[in-house]
Amino acid sequence: GFYDALRLEGTGKLSDGRALNVGSNNSCFEVLSDEFKWGKGNRNNPLEPWRSVAMEQGLEIEFGETIYIQAFDGKEIPSIDGIEGFTHDGCFRVDDVGDAIRFLHVDFFAGTKKAYEALDGIVPSGSEILINSKANGKCASLKR
Repeated sequence: GFYDALRLEGTGKLSDGRALNVGSNNSCFEVLSDEFKWGKGNRNNPLEPWRSVAMEQGLEIEFGETIYIQAFDGKEIPSIDGIEGFTHDGCFRVDDVGDAIRFLHVDFFAGTKKAYEALDGIVPSGSEILINSKANGKCASLKR
């Protein structure tokens, strides 16, 4: 089960705390350095819980761009599994892609399974959300 989940999600944590990432050929894994505490995006960039998203390649929103999602603005993000809680400002960064991500689907990176489960209580899975890629002034602090 862990193997299948790791291949689907791209990143997973071992019981000793080390993070694994799917390798470039999608069949072997690499142990990540401390720089990639939560995982590694498709351009060798660190992923950040509650800030990184994956989207389909080739859309008008490019890798590394910031996006604003009003549905998250003002929502309380809980402290879970070593992820500090905070009040979200609605800002995210496109840090990854996924083989199964199509059209305008957004895959939110929560960091852990418990944090992912909490995500559904904040903005339910399957919700229609408005993505604003022109809010770079508001989200400039996340720009790569």
